[in-house]
Amino acid sequence: MSEPFDPTRYDAFVFDLDGTVWLGPDHPIPGALEFVDACRERGASVAFATNAIIHAPATLSAQLQHLGLARPDEPVVTSGTVVIETLRAEGVELIAGVMPDQLAEMLIQADIEVVSPNDVSVDDFGSVGTERALVLAASRGATIGSIERLGRLAAAGHRIYISSKDPGFPVAGGIEPGGGVLFAALTAMYDVDATILGKPSPAYAAVVANAVGGRDRRILMCGDSQRADIGIAAELGVDSVLLTGHSILPISADLPAPTYIAPTLADAPRRHHPEG
Repeated sequence: MSEPFDPTRYDAFVFDLDGTVWLGPDHPIPGALEFVDACRERGASVAFATNAIIHAPATLSAQLQHLGLARPDEPVVTSGTVVIETLRAEGVELIAGVMPDQLAEMLIQADIEVVSPNDVSVDDFGSVGTERALVLAASRGATIGSIERLGRLAAAGHRIYISSKDPGFPVAGGIEPGGGVLFAALTAMYDVDATILGKPSPAYAAVVANAVGGRDRRILMCGDSQRADIGIAAELGVDSVLLTGHSILPISADLPAPTYIAPTLADAPRRHHPEG
């Protein structure tokens, strides 16, 4: 018989946001609050980790606390967190980027100058070097023109970082386009490589592990994206629950397999048995 799901086996739980605990901050998913509270009652640590980049971690934390889903001391990791930590560690001082205003403000606060690719040419941006880089992040303000100009800079040899390759995020009433949509547009025009910093990248995994006290803890990752959430669990070498109720893609044999599956956190997870 399959081993049943036993939450007492874990001393740290990491939750994705969209499609996992809410469909946007005004639409918590029924049962999520009760599941998260039950984890805390058993003495486990709780953290949240999302590839969404439109809000700063502090803003998301406040929204989660308002709904009762988070406590003030519980970490919230975003792909923006990882973008900033990576760029600072690599000595980047100037960014040309297509990104939401919130990420631009966070970069400026981290003493990294931000310019729009619409405002610089390849010659204006300067020579290729460690102090200059490019960022592409999910943004409703993106245009084909701004993505094309960013592509010119990438084709000239400047490093480009992508917040995530998620095609979209489930929200109430539909799908919010993700960074993967913009990246597909860029690579349709230019043959360039990019460094992905969102889930399931090693850089993101390192930040998540630090948020819950280290890789030696017994961690369970819960999320609705097989590529991003189950992928980050595989990167960390930990168990995972794939929540299928709001997933925008079917389970794929070509992606890391979840340990357990369930429609939502309100449902009892069951052991996943990949076909074949």
